Amino acid sequence: MTNLPRVEITEKALKILKIETALCSLGQKETLEALVIRGASPQSLALVDKKAIIPKVELKPLMEVEEKHHRKVSAALKKQPAKIARIKEIWATGERNRTEIARKVGVGSDSVTRWIAEALVSGDLAE
Repeated sequence: MTNLPRVEITEKALKILKIETALCSLGQKETLEALVIRGASPQSLALVDKKAIIPKVELKPLMEVEEKHHRKVSAALKKQPAKIARIKEIWATGERNRTEIARKVGVGSDSVTRWIAEALVSGDLAE
C-alpha cells in the first residue's frame, strides 16, 4: 500500500464527515472518498481516469435525506429516554454497527443512525 499524505480539514468538514459516515454506515475513509469523488469536477475525474475532458454535470448529494422524515425519526426516538440510554450503553462497549445497535434496542436502524449522527455532533456520544 502506498504511503499517502495526511490532510487537515476544518471542524465543520469533520462534523459533516461524521454525520455522513453515520448516515451511510460506512467507515470514515470510504465516506470521505465518496464525498471527494462526488464533489470533484468532471475535469479532475477525467484527468485521474486519463479520459477526455467531459462536460460539467450537476452533482447529487451523497445522501439524500428528506428533512421532514429526519425530524420525525429523531423526534420519535427522543421521546424514548430508556432506548437512548440503551444506545449509549451499547455504544460505550465499542459497538459501531448501527443495524446491530438498532436490533439490540428494538428500534429501526434509520432512527438509530440519525440519532447517533446527531449525538456525535452534539457531543452526547464520543467517536
